[in-house]
Amino acid sequence: MFLVDCQDNMCGWTCDIVCHCDGPIAKQNIIDAYCPRGCKTGWWGHSCNNTCDSSCKESTCNQTDGYCVECAQGKWGHFCDNNCTSCLHGTGCEISDGICSAGCITGIYGIRCGEQCGQCAADGSCDRYTGACIHGCQPGWQEDNCTIACPLGWYGINCSNTCGYCADSTCDHIDGTCQFGCSEGYNGTKCSERLQQKIPPTNDGFSVPTGALIGGSLGAAGLIVIIALAIIAAKRRSSAVRGHHYQSKEPEEHPSMQPTYENVYSNLGTERQSDLPVQRTDEYIINNYANISRNETEDIEMSIEGGTDRTLESKAEIVHDNTYYNIGKCSQRGGRIIAIHDLSDYIAGGSHHLNAIEEEFQKLLSGPQHEMNVALNPENRQKNRYKGMYAYDKNRVILEPLPDDPNTNYINASFINGYKRDNAYIAAQGTIATTLNDFWRMIWQYDVEKIVMLTGLTEQGKHKCLQYWPNDGSSAYGMIRVEIVDEDVCTEYVIRSFLITKTGSKKQKTVNQFHFTSWPDRGVPETPSSLVQFWKKVRHSGNSHDAPILVHCSAGIGRTGTYIALDYSFDEGIEQGWVNIFECVNKLRGQRIGLVQTAEQYVYLHEVLLEAFKDMVGHVSADDFQTYYTQMKSIDSGRKRIKLLAEFEKLQEDEYIYVGNRTMKDKSSEPKDEFLDGKLPENKLKNRCYNILPSERYRPYLSTYVRGHNDYINAVCLPTRKNRKGLLLTQMPLPDTVIDFWRLVYDYEVQSIVMLNEAKLSGEAIGVYWPENDDTSRYGPFVVKKTSDITKGTHIERMLEVSKYGEEQTLSLKQFVCSIWKSNDSIPKSIDGFLNLIDDVDDWKRKSGERPILVHCINGAERSGLFCVLWCVLEKLKSDREVAIRSVVRQLRTRRQQIIPNF
Repeated sequence: MFLVDCQDNMCGWTCDIVCHCDGPIAKQNIIDAYCPRGCKTGWWGHSCNNTCDSSCKESTCNQTDGYCVECAQGKWGHFCDNNCTSCLHGTGCEISDGICSAGCITGIYGIRCGEQCGQCAADGSCDRYTGACIHGCQPGWQEDNCTIACPLGWYGINCSNTCGYCADSTCDHIDGTCQFGCSEGYNGTKCSERLQQKIPPTNDGFSVPTGALIGGSLGAAGLIVIIALAIIAAKRRSSAVRGHHYQSKEPEEHPSMQPTYENVYSNLGTERQSDLPVQRTDEYIINNYANISRNETEDIEMSIEGGTDRTLESKAEIVHDNTYYNIGKCSQRGGRIIAIHDLSDYIAGGSHHLNAIEEEFQKLLSGPQHEMNVALNPENRQKNRYKGMYAYDKNRVILEPLPDDPNTNYINASFINGYKRDNAYIAAQGTIATTLNDFWRMIWQYDVEKIVMLTGLTEQGKHKCLQYWPNDGSSAYGMIRVEIVDEDVCTEYVIRSFLITKTGSKKQKTVNQFHFTSWPDRGVPETPSSLVQFWKKVRHSGNSHDAPILVHCSAGIGRTGTYIALDYSFDEGIEQGWVNIFECVNKLRGQRIGLVQTAEQYVYLHEVLLEAFKDMVGHVSADDFQTYYTQMKSIDSGRKRIKLLAEFEKLQEDEYIYVGNRTMKDKSSEPKDEFLDGKLPENKLKNRCYNILPSERYRPYLSTYVRGHNDYINAVCLPTRKNRKGLLLTQMPLPDTVIDFWRLVYDYEVQSIVMLNEAKLSGEAIGVYWPENDDTSRYGPFVVKKTSDITKGTHIERMLEVSKYGEEQTLSLKQFVCSIWKSNDSIPKSIDGFLNLIDDVDDWKRKSGERPILVHCINGAERSGLFCVLWCVLEKLKSDREVAIRSVVRQLRTRRQQIIPNF
């Protein structure tokens, strides 16, 4: 063996490596520079030639990996390169995770003492973990954390005082002073003297008092101001014409239209800039953005037998009349009568009530209730999809026989009575090869205008229904020719329009098919909201005459029965103020075997019915929204608060979350069921806020392999009208999660990134994920190139190209950086400018395809949540010509609970 002899502390083949070994080095170890006895203090590594970090206590570190054994005072991390922040009494923090074990200094909270308490009273202290103020709020602030300014028109301690008659309709939320003077006829610092009746707003416009909103934090009040101005002032980029076809239209000139809402911008403190959109009137938006005119708007009303038509809003008042029966009152006809206003408590009563509902299901009629002889005739057996699931003779749909064949009058379909309406529905099985022509014969014979399809063509590899329509053009099904004229594909349903003709007839008939695509066989949809929105789409489409609605799934039993029971019970609840779901299903089973097939569907029927009643309010047509908004700004004399706040409180009362298709009110179970991944040790430090975590059911799973990284990122997928994962909601990356951010972009082929926070924020660890100084930067395996950088009046647009190192595939995307929403502002300084940003994102989306939009703010919930709510509300405005803020917020909160967290 060849041995090398070097001077002290030197090693290697040429004695050029300094080895700080603890003791002499044996000659056999000199060549490979190895210190078998370890290193001297302050050194680490194979050859002991790496110095321990200076932040390590006494410069002592692990001699294998260099991790500090202990940190100097005020430091934490493997290399003690992070600072402990605001720990109580200046004590240190845990070396592994930076948690201040002794607590935080007064005015600070959070596991690492990095969050500022709100406007807390007394000494300003708040709860270490939640931030809730221990001694309440200072005047002008509300909620547990005292971060929310008093709502419009209120001020003082606990926001218990009402503003006087200020010139700008609001007052300082802290002391009630009117900053811009008093309305005519009033004086005093609070404009409360010489009180008299305040002049109501005029019919041709309304003011938007945004001053108080600017001082508060983002919430429902800010949202509705933006929505209101969106409808009044948003620039139309597109309009839904028919289905998925869009056309653009230049705005018409309306020089005489009033008001122009100039005062809105002065209140917001934003100077008009030349590149901002011009002012738009409400008439222009109604006719263009929502693609409607006043003379073609259809009122959303339902006829109540025995009386005149009443709107949904008036019916909601009927529903909540507390003179109706309480839960549990037995009907002489069987079942349980439940008042509509008690339905929520009944369903949310925990496992006891859920078990009671399931036990009630077992008592329903089961098996055949009437004769089914015709279905069992030899010539008809082949027309039944499933054994035992046949139409009763007494109410089967009878077809006109074909010429010279009297045995062609059978189809596996049943007439079903609605609430106070005979033969309101036809419940049918899905088509098979032997019934394809008969299916269309039935539609023609009974003048069916609506088909409700609740099954996929195939599910889990099994054929559930034979496709009975052409993909394009037209096809003949026996004597009936079917032409598809329109198809609107949405996230959870498809709406198709057919034009049908019959051989030998000059008539043409239009049939609309509503195909719900999110209902598993023998199961239930993920949430009640999805089915309710679909069901409302069917109900509001209208019928030209009193024709039955054709409802089918695969067998025409489970899903079909649940849908019909929803429709029937809703009509019953509207008229009676109560429902008897047990009796309803029994009635249905007396007309077709086994309707509402499983206990799970029976429980879901209760949940979806509750959702239908809750969803009655808050849907406003585009024409009526201005009036609605004006009303919501007024004071509810009974509750002593503005109606908008009362509406938000109702929204907060909707505590239900759906876990495994069961309604749960106890939120303590959420972390175990929904948020476990975010709490794992390897993921804990990837979360900017410990209490904003993604649900396991809705988070995106990362697939691109990067050593040392798993599939987790703090993000959730939100549905848009066309894409189940159309919006990706996430936090601003931390320095350690930038690579995961780009994995998310790469894996989900993101086309747009919307950034709603500033790049530099005091007290926040920011992971910049785009090239700042150079044109190209590398983040782990991803190479990101900046190809353009354009500054607009409201935002910055950056074109970026991302590729994986060593691969040729390149993904092009655009980053939109909002520049009109500073960290100390509750809402964007220019509402019109913010809508301009949304328009530009929408324009880019149309050009680049239906790929996901990634939206982020600091915490991945509040600002980004408002953007996503607004995006979905405007989508619904375009497609359905209505505004449904409450419905959209409730739907998105099932995926990110912190969206619109406060008023």
